Amino acid sequence: MMSCSLRENFFEFNQNFKNCPNFKILKYNQEKFIYLNFKDKYFRLKNFNLTDDPHKLWINLLNKNLNNHQTYIDPDNFNKIVKFTGNNPKILSYKNNLVKIETKSYFSEKQFQFLLNFF
Repeated sequence: MMSCSLRENFFEFNQNFKNCPNFKILKYNQEKFIYLNFKDKYFRLKNFNLTDDPHKLWINLLNKNLNNHQTYIDPDNFNKIVKFTGNNPKILSYKNNLVKIETKSYFSEKQFQFLLNFF
């Protein structure tokens, strides 16, 4: 994701990068909303306002505090976690085809799950 944010024009609305998230403005029921789009997935961020800035939206998606949390994940997502957080989580147990891990990252639990499910 970091390499995506370094691309020219990344912080503009309605881009069409193939392997990076895009900020899209879409109309629904006469209202405009800002969505984060990646491949075929869309996540509504907020109602569109002319003062909205994609760079600020991007920064606000990331929590600046170091968090330590435990969660269950599908074993196939282990490599995703290493890619997003930059470190290997500690494996605590394996139960019902899920791996219980403990990780330290700058993402909250909610953001962490969002990354796993969205990308």
